[in-house]
Amino acid sequence: MLAATAYQIPFGLIAGPALVIALLLIVIATFRFRFRGQCIGAFIGFLIIWSGLVLGTRFGYGDGLWESILKPPPEPSGDLVLEVFFMLFVGWFPAGIVALVWWAVLSLIKSVVCRIRGAKGMQTETI
Repeated sequence: MLAATAYQIPFGLIAGPALVIALLLIVIATFRFRFRGQCIGAFIGFLIIWSGLVLGTRFGYGDGLWESILKPPPEPSGDLVLEVFFMLFVGWFPAGIVALVWWAVLSLIKSVVCRIRGAKGMQTETI
């Protein structure tokens, strides 16, 4: 059985909901809007994922977390600034990949459904 370490639980509690919210936003943007609205929705989803990664890193690897554990692990916890800095400046890459893959897959599903139905009823013009 897989056990979560002390820093994975807070990270998951912040990054997990960010992923779900971003996915819902990208689903709504893909099926509701045309290309410009989809791009805006995917970009906002990207920002939500990225901020979830940064905040999850901050709270998951936070200094107060290690002191709150009765038997802290032997690893040093002094790298918090480096870890948050790393996620802030490099975390855009996985966040961008996730947002673009979700958008591409949902756009493909939308085009297949539109071709099966033979109608353009799913493509609404609101933005």
